[in-house]
Amino acid sequence: MPSRGPNFDLVITDLDNTVYDWEAFFIPAFMAMRDAVERISAIPREDLERSFRRVYQRHRTSEYAFVLQEAEALRDVDAGLSPAAVFAKYDEAIHAFRSLRKKGLKLYPSVRDTLVALKAAGVKVVAHSDSPMEYVSRRLRQLDVDQLFDAICAPRDHGVPADLEHLVRQVPESSVGARTRLIESDPELRKPDPRTLAPVFGAFPISLDRIVYVGDNLSRDVLLAQRAGISATWARYGAVHDPVLREQLYRITYWTDADVAAEELLRKELGQTPPTFEIDSFGGLREIVGV
Repeated sequence: MPSRGPNFDLVITDLDNTVYDWEAFFIPAFMAMRDAVERISAIPREDLERSFRRVYQRHRTSEYAFVLQEAEALRDVDAGLSPAAVFAKYDEAIHAFRSLRKKGLKLYPSVRDTLVALKAAGVKVVAHSDSPMEYVSRRLRQLDVDQLFDAICAPRDHGVPADLEHLVRQVPESSVGARTRLIESDPELRKPDPRTLAPVFGAFPISLDRIVYVGDNLSRDVLLAQRAGISATWARYGAVHDPVLREQLYRITYWTDADVAAEELLRKELGQTPPTFEIDSFGGLREIVGV
């Protein structure tokens, strides 16, 4: 008797706090950068954080790479400095950030084995994120799981300011970016807007009842799947946060008061409708998908 095939043909997975712990690598890296900038500039960290947050809010991401060049708090002390001089002045801060970011970026347990099993079973896997494409592409390459994904869907990158291009584009993207298909989405759209999944559905024309989405955020990932008409898997393990790191995140997050209010409305919409599945590790997907 032939064995039964997988229950789903396509797995779409969130990345931050689903495949890896975003706060565990980004927040310590940010704090190291902030502390170094405070020492170099003599500007109090509270002023720096408020200024950094305004930059992040303008660009709708807490990972905007050129925050030191745009932060109002640094304009007076850096007045007259060229972009290259600003980079040189804060070289210690930039390297502290990059070092801790690289050191802290790690897959959750069972992620790699699960991706390998899905690929071996012929199940398509697509990474889906609200973070800019360049960031998620490079992360998956660093983690050496980029080729286990059939595609990555993320918003177009914010780009590099023209006067900084020659300073930061020193390594070809082909040597650091993901070695898989990249599908750019509209940066104006965010989860749980189901239109963020339209590029994935267009690239992988698979019946909705054969698609499952997995993510840690109930009001973003689970609600997104429900709105899109596909099965929703809540990664409960990703919703557990270090309170110290979370408190720091709230001080610099790009979320505005309007974002917080919108979040409450999303939670109300989610209401009592539970996710289709719940897992306590990424490996729990294997039983759900049947691989």
